[in-house]
Amino acid sequence: MWQSLLCLVMQCGTFKPDLLKGDTIQVTSVVNPPFLQLKEGGTGVGNDRYEGFLVDLLDKLEDTLGANININLVKDGRYGYCNSSFPDCSVWTGMIGEVQRG
Repeated sequence: MWQSLLCLVMQCGTFKPDLLKGDTIQVTSVVNPPFLQLKEGGTGVGNDRYEGFLVDLLDKLEDTLGANININLVKDGRYGYCNSSFPDCSVWTGMIGEVQRG
């Protein structure tokens, strides 16, 4: 799937709208209005918990690509920074750490 996403971003050849059809993509973010915020009166289920620019953009991508996109809040609420106790920066917090850990 990473190759498909890379090809989509890098515009490999011609656009293939069915490249990610049926795939599920996990998006990790932090609450940062107006881009992403908790929806008042939302169902508390799935992406309906959120509203904002990111949600609108991902809804359009879902429609265009035929993929399922799930929004998840990063557990520690941070964008991420390198833990300075590791000189090679192998351990990160926040969104970067979640991507790094898979």
